[in-house]
Amino acid sequence: MMKKIFFTALFLTFALFAVSAEKGTCPLTGNGKILCKISFSEKPDAVEKHAAEELLTFLAKISGTEKKFSEEKNASVIRFVSDEKAPGLEKEGYALSVNEKGITVTARRSVGFLYAVYGILRDYGKIRFLFPGEDGEYFTKKESIAVPFQNTVKNPSFPFRTIHPSCAAVNSPKWATFDWMVRNGMRIYDTSNVLDHPKLKKGLEERGAVTLNGGHCFTRLITGAWLDRNGKEAEKYLRELYKVHPEYFPLINGRRVYLEGQKYQPCTSNKEVVSIMSGTAKRWIGEKSSRDGIWEMSNNDGTGWCQCENCRKIDTEYDRTHNYLTTRYWTVINKISADCFKKYPEAEIWGIAYQNFQAPPKDIVPDRRLKVLLAFNRRCFRHKIGDRNCLTNPLYLSWFKGWFALGFRHTTWEQLDGASGFHFLPIENVFADTLRFYKENKMDGCWIEIPPPDGNFGKRYKGTMVPRCWRAMWQTMYCAANLLRDMDQNYEEMLEEANSLFYGKGWEGGMKEFRKLLTSLSESTPGCFGHGHSSPLGRCLDKPGSQETLLALLKKAEKAAATDPDKRALKHVREDAELFRRTWIKAREEYLKNYREIRAYRRSAPIKIDGELNEKDWQNADVISSFQLCNGKGSAPNQTYVRTVYEPENIYFAIEAMEPEPDKIVSSITKRDGPVWEDNTLEIFLSHPDMGNRYFQLIVNARGTLFDGMRTPGSPMDKSFDSQAEIATKVLKDRWVLEIRIPTAPLGEKCMKGESWKVNIGRGRVLSTMKFHENENSSWSYGYPHDVGRFHPVAFCGDRKVSGNARAEADTRGWKNGAFQEAGTRRFPPAQWVTPDKIYPRDWIFPGKGKGALKEEEGGNKFMELEKGVFFQTCNTPGKKLKIRFRARGKGKFSLVAYRYTVPGKDGKRKHIGSKLIRTFSLNSEKWEYFKESFERPTENETTGISFAHAGGIVQFDDIFVSVDQKEGKE
Repeated sequence: MMKKIFFTALFLTFALFAVSAEKGTCPLTGNGKILCKISFSEKPDAVEKHAAEELLTFLAKISGTEKKFSEEKNASVIRFVSDEKAPGLEKEGYALSVNEKGITVTARRSVGFLYAVYGILRDYGKIRFLFPGEDGEYFTKKESIAVPFQNTVKNPSFPFRTIHPSCAAVNSPKWATFDWMVRNGMRIYDTSNVLDHPKLKKGLEERGAVTLNGGHCFTRLITGAWLDRNGKEAEKYLRELYKVHPEYFPLINGRRVYLEGQKYQPCTSNKEVVSIMSGTAKRWIGEKSSRDGIWEMSNNDGTGWCQCENCRKIDTEYDRTHNYLTTRYWTVINKISADCFKKYPEAEIWGIAYQNFQAPPKDIVPDRRLKVLLAFNRRCFRHKIGDRNCLTNPLYLSWFKGWFALGFRHTTWEQLDGASGFHFLPIENVFADTLRFYKENKMDGCWIEIPPPDGNFGKRYKGTMVPRCWRAMWQTMYCAANLLRDMDQNYEEMLEEANSLFYGKGWEGGMKEFRKLLTSLSESTPGCFGHGHSSPLGRCLDKPGSQETLLALLKKAEKAAATDPDKRALKHVREDAELFRRTWIKAREEYLKNYREIRAYRRSAPIKIDGELNEKDWQNADVISSFQLCNGKGSAPNQTYVRTVYEPENIYFAIEAMEPEPDKIVSSITKRDGPVWEDNTLEIFLSHPDMGNRYFQLIVNARGTLFDGMRTPGSPMDKSFDSQAEIATKVLKDRWVLEIRIPTAPLGEKCMKGESWKVNIGRGRVLSTMKFHENENSSWSYGYPHDVGRFHPVAFCGDRKVSGNARAEADTRGWKNGAFQEAGTRRFPPAQWVTPDKIYPRDWIFPGKGKGALKEEEGGNKFMELEKGVFFQTCNTPGKKLKIRFRARGKGKFSLVAYRYTVPGKDGKRKHIGSKLIRTFSLNSEKWEYFKESFERPTENETTGISFAHAGGIVQFDDIFVSVDQKEGKE
């Protein structure tokens, strides 16, 4: 923010209206020398001295001169003048008065001198600090540096601008990060323990660091930890207090429990507890806060709150309805802060909107003297805050507006590491838009969490993305710091300049296109991305050919960067290539391997069958690929991409078959139900659970000619079947497209939410230049086109949604992973279960003792083998009569049992209300046998667990599907 002003008296009075700058310049370097010198105030502090040293260091670097201020009498004088009452200046702003006598820098706080020095170096030395450390310093050597005559005030756009360096050892000396922060206009905040650390104190003082104490402090306010007692002493004190005053501790499930780390809160309705907390808070503010320091009061970082009668009385009807603790939190914060303000009326005290008290309060008004930290850390950073198509941000936007209406000063907590850095997600444009939103609503700024690149990290972070997080999102960090400092600058020009410097010739040589495509893929992929609730990153490469294009652009950029005289350009391109492989490529491989149950979402708007896949539903759909060759030789070199959408009366498919030689596609059959398979074709295989091992088959060539029939293994194709499908095909320059609508009436079963069908997509790639044995045949289901057992399940999921509290993308499947294709290790595996490799199918429960294994047969199909015990899953689809379909084989016995539960309450818990044996089975077969059973719920107001209990021998299970009878089911 810049305003031209007059100095009516030297260093004193500013008139706040624009004037033209005087002609002329004040030289800083020239003729191979530094031509200026510093004049300090009467008692310069560590910050002023550091500012002078930084100016000298970088003037020498940029001009290539000796690092020495001028001793000439006529040298330009740079004067540092402190004036706490300087009009027009905010606490961290500065004023420049430049004329023939030199430069006068006026500041209310000494940190303003630092910002003034970096402003001069940035504006007239053209130096940029893109990344912490010398690797991120960019400037072109210039012998002469001069500052034009001017009278200018520069205040930061946001008064609060800082970073929380997460994951690294608290006391590790992060000097590259600290320097980067102040050089880009940010302020260093940390706890008084860090600021007073012997190894850090001097350096942090020089950089103008101030205290930000408190944090997740409820327990510390009781024990005096970090104030009166160290960690071990505080723990001992707390245990003794628990023995003497258990009423200070939370009542959980009928008994007072110990404060386990950050899990629970103390009893905040207890007057003695609040008095103790207030007393400790006042001491922290009085004894440990620096000038301009902040005291921030967060709960212990857990959602366990006291359940005693007095605490529950505080909760209002609004809180109970929404499962909030908003009134509870602000009640105790108001009491503590009011007591603190009595003794320290000028104190900077913050409350926090966090966890289950994020929403703006309805029945209590926080103390007006507080600043509120909005910790909406689960917001989506894939979409802009105002994007109505986002599943997550509309809620947070409503909360923002609610808080703004209350009229507080606000800052935000931005958990960008989980949102971007761990995943190499390009969110700089989204975050720049977020900062514009904050500025428009007069917010005070933000607090960004990210691991520092120069921190000391523990063993648990070795080999993870944590130490590389900042590097993976350096554009976001650089732009954020500079916009927080000056929101009026041209963001697009700033970002273009930064990328051009960082990648050198590699930017125009390929990196610019790479970032543009990476951003487009990220922002257009369905689902949300943020801390703790990210949709699969592997989905971002769903667009056909996108992975190959991105890798080609990186290779092209590397070739261009190799010709740049600045060796950092090639290094940075190669680092980005490694980050891309480590995140996006790895995530894609995991996604294709482990997310094998395809989720189909209900059609929300008309779909025109025209071969143009531009409808919103196609953009919202998941994309599945990873076609395997039918000859068993691995992945198909020319991949195929499939999307599906449904409604009860129709199932839709959009299939893109990548083709580098589209002019050679063989498509000669024109007769309906002719030998279409001889052409270049796409095939759709459909089997709903009532069909067992039978299936429908539709074959379409690029001309749009259809063959359809129904097949029973061991019998001829029933060609009398008429699918009544509506078809459109298009041949493009790099693929051919099939868009198809298949009515469900001829299939004999509707597509209903909660159901799963078995589906396969096959492809026969035939070109005019190919001989018969060269034809490339591939399929979705591991290269086995006609084996229903290997078809992939498609789960009909209703609408794509996010869960209410976590804001994670909700799994809307009514029955999950019935084909056991999604598997993995568990952090907490069933303790009493014996399994050879700790691999379990996702979404299944293994109670008590048991023995079994998730096995995989040739071709990749997985199934569950049971030798002992029980496994089950709950069907949450509403309705009274359930249909249960599965297949099994082996020599043994098992029972099919229904577990009955109440419908989950607001707390997500349910109660077991009994079990019922459906049937006991005896098996003696090496081949899969298909079974159909049913269970009628005594009432609709309950959920049902479908359990398979071992009764003897060894039995194998697959394709277990449970749904509500279609006569009763509602879509």
